[in-house]
Amino acid sequence: MVKTRIATGMIPPGTSLPAAVRLIYAREGRNGLFAGVSSRIVSSSLFGGIGFASFEAFKTLLGYHDLKQTVPAPIPLRAAAVREEGRVQ
Repeated sequence: MVKTRIATGMIPPGTSLPAAVRLIYAREGRNGLFAGVSSRIVSSSLFGGIGFASFEAFKTLLGYHDLKQTVPAPIPLRAAAVREEGRVQ
């Protein structure tokens, strides 16, 4: 909220962050510091959910599977597997 107030010019230019917080608190109280937080939380949650769902959908569409099962082990780990089991898995 403080950043928005500074950007919109409601706080005089050159005001430090602690001074801006004190100014908002003096004018509007504690609720003034948290005004607009609920809409920010909702939009961030929706954006994150849509982004994650899109990522998973495109991953499925492109044929990617669990990376732990499809990526071969690095060479040193393969060598250790050969020594222990007599073959590479």
